[in-house]
Amino acid sequence: MIQTPQTIQIFLPDGNPTSIKIADLTNRMIVAVLIPRNKLTDCGVRPEVRKYGKYLEHVCIKSANEIGRYDTDNLSAPAKPYITESMEADLLDNFETIKVLLATLGFPIFEEIRKSSRKKELLYCKGKDAFAQGGMIDDGFVVLKGSKANKDETKTAGTWVTGMRKKLLDDEILTPNNGVFIFAEDFVFGSPSAAAAAVLGRRANGWTEWKDKDGKTIDEIYRIDTTDIIEN
Repeated sequence: MIQTPQTIQIFLPDGNPTSIKIADLTNRMIVAVLIPRNKLTDCGVRPEVRKYGKYLEHVCIKSANEIGRYDTDNLSAPAKPYITESMEADLLDNFETIKVLLATLGFPIFEEIRKSSRKKELLYCKGKDAFAQGGMIDDGFVVLKGSKANKDETKTAGTWVTGMRKKLLDDEILTPNNGVFIFAEDFVFGSPSAAAAAVLGRRANGWTEWKDKDGKTIDEIYRIDTTDIIEN
């Protein structure tokens, strides 16, 4: 999808940036409402949350399951209701707005994982039995389908690493295969270090573990030369 410039307005009803947020595109009537768990009892008084659309529910759940960034409680989308062709076109246009607003609030539920097509941006992480490929993307670090991860974890891996890898196994993102774990699909991690830890089965600094085909680390590739900044 072609990305177009957008102006997004975020309103804070409580004046608190960590509380309820209401986001809208300045040229649309649709709004997205972000409500923290501790404010759920307040959501009923907001007029914005009293509106609903059964067709949009069908599209949203179906798209979220297809994208696969998040687990959904709704394993299958509700049946597609009958609506007129013109109404469907309008609602699909509304869905594009919903995608933008949710991503703006930090939930790219309907955003496909964007990978660079340029080979020079492909990065590699190697270990005992591990050989993974991935790359930096706007919202983290993606490890590509087919990458190999060490099956065994080090004694000093820590509960965070072991817990993360267990969840990846439970969710069948990682699958056992001939003494290693294989990534069954592309998976986005919050940082290069989390991705490296999942691949290597130990604590890891992803900025030095991930390297390009020439052996340059992410740190070397993306490092800013402060000398040039000072001189300029």
